[in-house]
Order: sequence, then structure tokens, then C-alpha cells
Amino acid sequence: MESGYKTITPIQLANSLFAFENNAISGQCLRVYFACHAAVAVREAAARSQKRKGRKPKQFARYQIAELEHLTGLPARAVKRSLTLLKRADLINPSEGGLLYQPFPILWRLKA
Repeated sequence: MESGYKTITPIQLANSLFAFENNAISGQCLRVYFACHAAVAVREAAARSQKRKGRKPKQFARYQIAELEHLTGLPARAVKRSLTLLKRADLINPSEGGLLYQPFPILWRLKA
């Protein structure tokens, strides 16, 4: 399975755009942020596919830098830096075992 869909909540989209517009993250970080959503979408689509076939969905929760490199076309160093900045901006909490997104508005944290 190479693709899938993942609904990005209005809060997640607003958080990422607000952070970008206020220079908390770069355009490169925004690219990695959306690639993270795509990586989650692939795993969720694979699980749905397995379930439809009557099989027990496998756990594909191991996220790797190489996957984000492939999705973004960025080198590993740029992806790692972007993940660090996304975490610092409180947009995402990445780990090899999963990606946690900020479910609440971050607008109040970035305002001076």
C-alpha cells in the first residue's frame, strides 16, 4: 500500500499555518508536517485494507526518517531538523512508535 487518506482537522491545519505565518516553523517544516500526515495515512489505509480482507491488521507504527525523506525529497539532516522544530513549536511529537499531533489550538502560545 503506497497511499491512503488522512483527514487533517481544522485545528491541525490552522496550527501549522499559524506557526508558519509567525515564523515558528519554515516552509520546509510545513512540508515535513504534511509528510507525517501522509505516513500515518499509508498505515491507516493498509490497516483498513487488511480488515476488509478479513485479516487482522498488522501494526505498521514504525516511523523512520527515510520514509519522510522519500515523501519530501529532503535529505535526512533537513528532515531531522524539521521534526525538531515541529516538536519545539508543539505541532507534533514524533517517535519511532508513533506520531502524536497537537489536538488543541496553539495560537495563544505563539503570540507575543
